[in-house]
Amino acid sequence: MSITISLRSCWRRHLFLWLLGLCGIALVAQTVRVALAQIWGESSDVVNVRRALALDPRNPELYNRLGALSLAELGNESVDAVALLRKAVELNPHQYRYWLGLGRGCFLAGDTICADQAFLRAIRLAPTKPSLEWEASSYYIATNRSEVALAHLHRLLTLAPEQARDVFQLAWRAVDDPEMIWRNLVQGDKAEVKC
Repeated sequence: MSITISLRSCWRRHLFLWLLGLCGIALVAQTVRVALAQIWGESSDVVNVRRALALDPRNPELYNRLGALSLAELGNESVDAVALLRKAVELNPHQYRYWLGLGRGCFLAGDTICADQAFLRAIRLAPTKPSLEWEASSYYIATNRSEVALAHLHRLLTLAPEQARDVFQLAWRAVDDPEMIWRNLVQGDKAEVKC
């Protein structure tokens, strides 16, 4: 069944053109809003990213960006930054970068429970990302958990054997136990490691 409306009368033509014009204006306004949010959101200026967030408050990328910039500015006074990073994760829990950002923020805020959960979630979402294994191992070294750090370094060796030199240098600097390094990184491993 189709509905046909005649545009023969003058007022119907004007109404149709007026509605068409309104749709065009709404489309242009939406395009400008999205473009401004994109431009401001890519800025390194917190004020501009806040402007972008005001234009696009459901964009997790903007929360993540603002949280990361806030961490860089605030350092250890990172409660607000962590809230922003949490919001990014709430809006899109399937993006490993958002979990990684939250892990960094929680670590700087001194919340190791939150950081542990965030790093674990990031790794589950991107299990084959060598840079993530490196970051996780660095985090566990910083929190004095050598066994866990070495497990992530071992995983990194499996994913990217060409990084063996860097992995072993980090392990030697972080763990003062050659036997532990041998047991966790080398012994029983079937992967071929070349330094």
